[in-house]
Amino acid sequence: MVSVRMLLAGGHVTRFDCADDDPVLEKIGFALSRLGASAAGAPPGLLQLEIVEDGQARSLEIPNSAIVAVETDPPLALGKGTWLEQVERAPYIRIPDFLSADEHRAVLDFAVAHEADYTASTVTTGEVGYRHSRVLHALDDMPVDLEARVREIMPDLLDNLGLDPLPDATVERQLTVHNEGDYFKAHNDNGSPGTANRVLTYIYYFHGEPRRFGGGGLRLFDSRIAGDVRSAADSFIHLRPANNMMVFFPSRLFHEVLPVDCLSGDFADSRFTINGWVRDATQTVPDAP
Repeated sequence: MVSVRMLLAGGHVTRFDCADDDPVLEKIGFALSRLGASAAGAPPGLLQLEIVEDGQARSLEIPNSAIVAVETDPPLALGKGTWLEQVERAPYIRIPDFLSADEHRAVLDFAVAHEADYTASTVTTGEVGYRHSRVLHALDDMPVDLEARVREIMPDLLDNLGLDPLPDATVERQLTVHNEGDYFKAHNDNGSPGTANRVLTYIYYFHGEPRRFGGGGLRLFDSRIAGDVRSAADSFIHLRPANNMMVFFPSRLFHEVLPVDCLSGDFADSRFTINGWVRDATQTVPDAP
């Protein structure tokens, strides 16, 4: 049995016991080995632990950057071992001219006409300053059934992205608008308990012509894999937000929306997207708060 004491930023301490061959120790060692890379500018990883004590299970989610020190009894050389890891290239599918010209115009008119109905975007962790944009969830009267289009090609999408078939799936969608200075820092779409059954992410890009904003590119990070631990690699693919373009990728991928420049500040000049997720409905998750 190994006693673990983790000192975290702000003077917080967490303690637990585990077997000397518990995968938890390997995860901690990998997190320690990545601290230098995070400090050098790589996206911060998240240490996710499942701990069982006295027959009771609990979960811990700790940003790697928050770890100050780890003490074990008996002493173990955590972070000094050689952690076998590989980098998986970010798979994605890009479809230009996804809608017809008339459909594109109808969706753009809908997005602009509902300016007063958007609300400030949030993240599941509640962290302030991690995301800045506006979203519209009420899309029942949108003139194009994007969900039906996604479902129609879903089997081919999953196959080409190396994902398992989804005999029972639900499709979510929301309309997001980015204007001057808006952004979304590096994240993945299935990293919380309530989103764990998201399998496929899609983003439909559209805007007025001529384009009156800059920036707003999508970074899709490659995945660094060590055992069952995934984190964002240093390498990435950059996709420019081309008009009338659809992008699909696995929800597990870390990705980022770079800041948008829109000097006019006019709503109609914004970077618009309809973004959503395909969930594996056979996997139950907690209801969103």
